Amino acid sequence: MPYTLAEALDELEKALMDTSNAYWSTAQLTRALRQALHLFSSYSPRRAVADVTLTAGSREATLSLTGLLAVTGVWHPYTSAAPEYPPNVANWRMLTDAVLYLDIADLPATGDQARVFYLAQHALSGLDSATATTLAAAQEEIVLALAAGYACEQRAADCIGEINVSDWTPAHWASEAQRRLGNALAQLGALDRQAQRGDTAPKSWPVDKWDRGDLYGREYHLVSR
Repeated sequence: MPYTLAEALDELEKALMDTSNAYWSTAQLTRALRQALHLFSSYSPRRAVADVTLTAGSREATLSLTGLLAVTGVWHPYTSAAPEYPPNVANWRMLTDAVLYLDIADLPATGDQARVFYLAQHALSGLDSATATTLAAAQEEIVLALAAGYACEQRAADCIGEINVSDWTPAHWASEAQRRLGNALAQLGALDRQAQRGDTAPKSWPVDKWDRGDLYGREYHLVSR
């Protein structure tokens, strides 16, 4: 079963050998998990799709998509009850971080839909109001490893100018943080390469004709960071 925030905190405390919270408070470890989840999502975002009902007479659509990072493609016209094959791929661009513009000849009618493909932040159930965890088991372990590295960075900062019961200095904690983060990023890179080899999604779907980029071999339009 996917971790909840409480379970992830327990696992992080075990990884740091601090189950009594002698070195890190729950609030500090929660922040480390949030940082780790954001970094993981920037490297390996969640791929998602949503059917968006358009406003009649308007080529603009405000996207209310949780965790939206980037739109990657749009189908229009589209009907979820009876989708066409092959799909109708539309030209589009983003006017703002959340406003999609459809570069189409005919204005949408009442009830018209667009199918929007996008990249999104991952979520951890219980963190920042998330109700479900979107990480697979292997991904959870990488996020925990990243969080442990961030926790060590926090400890390095906390130790500056302080008298410590151990002989670990801020430099020692910083070195440990770099080691943990480096190992976690290496795991993330390996996971990403494996995902690319197994990716069979079409590469030819056109996207925004104004702005293009490259993320894992696919074109995309960056919406927000």
